[in-house]
Amino acid sequence: NYLATRIDALVQSQQLLLANASHELRTPLARIRVGLDLLDSSDPSKGKNEIRKDINELNAIIDELILMARLATGLGEEQREPFDLLGLVPEECSRYPGCEFGGEAIEVLGDRRLVQHLIRNLVDNALTHGEAPVNVTVEQNEGSATLKVSDGGNGISPDDAKGLLEPFRRGKDLQNIPGSGLGLTLVKKIADAHKASFSMGG
Repeated sequence: NYLATRIDALVQSQQLLLANASHELRTPLARIRVGLDLLDSSDPSKGKNEIRKDINELNAIIDELILMARLATGLGEEQREPFDLLGLVPEECSRYPGCEFGGEAIEVLGDRRLVQHLIRNLVDNALTHGEAPVNVTVEQNEGSATLKVSDGGNGISPDDAKGLLEPFRRGKDLQNIPGSGLGLTLVKKIADAHKASFSMGG
């Protein structure tokens, strides 16, 4: 009975994810159609730029969905190696203006590529929904590594924080902000794959 209930819950979760994904993909596709119409207007360069943005958004959503599917099959369990957690931070911070970092070198065991993705999603989320500067710190506490990402914004309300780990869930008044809506969901799944905990603070 437990296994049957668990399988049913997983199937329902996948069905909900697919339904939400189809909805999210329709939005940039609709904007691409508008962009194509602009190509016939007096300012075709504007249409091209808008189409490029929408294609990039589609690619981001598809990449995140593929990674979620791979994590569901156990990716991250067999590709582990020791690496310096702090050593990954400068490369990811260099992608964004207003990102600062510090801390101590700590060797951890995990999938380096997935942890890079986790850091990137956290920094991107902080700059998209918060305010610069973003600070990334790595600390050691009783033999465990702690990665902390903070920003200069007002933080997340407890009500919003409850649902933000669900796929495509956005906070109040954040529906029109660009993004795949999967960033924090993937952060949680990557943390789970590494037997790590993840929490959001105000």
